[in-house]
Amino acid sequence: MRVLGIDAGATKTECLLADHRGKILAKARGPGANFQLFDEDELEFVLDELILRALAGHARRVDALCVGMAGAGRERDFRAMHRILVRLGRARENVVTNDALIALVAGAREAYGVVLTVGTGAAVYGVNRAGKTARAGGWGHLLGDEGSAYWMGLRALRAVVRAYDGRAQATLLKESILARLGLDRVESLVHRVYRQLARAEIASLAPLVQEAADVGDASAQAIIDDAVREFMRSVESVIGRLDLAGENFELVLSGGLWKAVPVLLQDFETVVKKIAPWARVHPLEVEPAQGAVQLALETIASH
Repeated sequence: MRVLGIDAGATKTECLLADHRGKILAKARGPGANFQLFDEDELEFVLDELILRALAGHARRVDALCVGMAGAGRERDFRAMHRILVRLGRARENVVTNDALIALVAGAREAYGVVLTVGTGAAVYGVNRAGKTARAGGWGHLLGDEGSAYWMGLRALRAVVRAYDGRAQATLLKESILARLGLDRVESLVHRVYRQLARAEIASLAPLVQEAADVGDASAQAIIDDAVREFMRSVESVIGRLDLAGENFELVLSGGLWKAVPVLLQDFETVVKKIAPWARVHPLEVEPAQGAVQLALETIASH
């Protein structure tokens, strides 16, 4: 028996081939694949190439395939992905879900608990014992994603221009950001930010916030403090809507920002112990795609 687990993110897609015990037999990585960035034909091409690389030398088809997709929050997205998987014809059973669920399952080993995913974006997702789900955040960089790498990078840029105007205190972020972007004066930020900087490049400025905070920069520390508060507001919202208060559950921390800005992890864990001491908080140590592998195996077992 063989299964495929796929984590289709905004910036990269991970595909794992596993046997009936969940042992990983092959891996393949490709570009991001979600419906906010690509149309149906483009997604089909990306997934087909990725699946073929993972299956090379092992099998032509698998018993089940599970894909967790970033940006697949609408029913029409799920239907479109099912159409793609049927046309590809690589699995007897196809499962489509969101990327938050596979991250939760990868970290908690079951579809129960809460996952806080923080990377370029930010969102909290939870499932209770009754199977009820709740989500907070994940509205994208214009409407939300508070505490994310992009949000931190944008806040840092704003701190620089506010200080330059005299509307806020001076900040060490000025020198570090200008150096990172290869600029010699604050005025040059206008052209660079509005015409040249992609969202991922603004997100890449987030580690500079910790560097400045570590040496006492008040503006940088305020950004970190606000990020932690935003995380807790979202987590508390999900816990409350799922009636998880007082219950033991896994709170899985997924996404690259926890390692890029490790002080966030330290500060968040401190706050969580005071507000939700019953939650077992831990970073996700494996690929989220392993959660998709587990869900694919459970699909087979349920038939």
